[in-house]
Amino acid sequence: MKIFFSSTNIKKPLMNGKISLEELPAIANQYEFDGIDILDRYIKNADLNYIKSKTKSLGLGTVLSINTDLTVSSPKLNHQFEHFRNMLKLAKDLGASVIRFTLGGGQLSLQTLLNNIEATHLLPQKVAARIQCLAENVFLSRPVSVLIQETRGKKPVPSFDPNNCDKVVSALKNILPLVNRSNIHLAIENHWGLSTNPDNILYVLNQIDSAHIGTCPDFGNFLHTQDKYACLKSLLPKAKLVHAKSYAFDEAGEERSIDYGRCMQLMKSCNYQGDISVEYEGAGDGIKGAVQTKTLIEKHWS
Repeated sequence: MKIFFSSTNIKKPLMNGKISLEELPAIANQYEFDGIDILDRYIKNADLNYIKSKTKSLGLGTVLSINTDLTVSSPKLNHQFEHFRNMLKLAKDLGASVIRFTLGGGQLSLQTLLNNIEATHLLPQKVAARIQCLAENVFLSRPVSVLIQETRGKKPVPSFDPNNCDKVVSALKNILPLVNRSNIHLAIENHWGLSTNPDNILYVLNQIDSAHIGTCPDFGNFLHTQDKYACLKSLLPKAKLVHAKSYAFDEAGEERSIDYGRCMQLMKSCNYQGDISVEYEGAGDGIKGAVQTKTLIEKHWS
């Protein structure tokens, strides 16, 4: 198993210009990660040729994470297809083995807002970019983050949604021929919206029935009313990638809200041999939090 460093760990310094995406490979290498996980919203002004060259020279792997909403209708769906095609081309160019993506369907989310801004094509590019940056800062601010967590704590688990699931199946069938030709695996993350209920993800996968499409179980993306370990157990057999989420640690270095020993055991029981991408979303230094998470994974995997 290889452990990857996600660009999510440095999202705040990336947004305020203190760190550039081009530094991601060097950071991952410095802290002995095996690869990098690049989120699509950070690549617009990055020198991707440099990143490709640097990861290759350092012997690092690459994963690409993209945010999509496949529940929308045309013309917004056409924008999603265009984004998917561009990201598949980029993933192949970067040598990425897996693209993690989202199903969408959330009524209120940062990505829905960013997608809507980008899909309109009504605003000048610089204006749209500034609005997107402002939206990210608002959504990632401490008060809004706390509000979102509190809201998720009160929500019931959404029911199985065959209507939106069938929309996603239809959309993926449109993309699948290109996926097969690219020989890149896709991984659906449990990332709120439609994917909050694992049954929706598994239904989509069963309908598609492709060896190139699986899951990306995330340790942290569950409502307080869900049994996260039962959900992980249902998603892990089809995993192409795993997201090791973390928020805070106790004095012994254990994650306060996620039992990493139990998570690693579930992965072992499914004979998972793929990559695991670290995403620290707690307070303080994101790099330090990611390194603590890596140490925790290694402790319970050995």
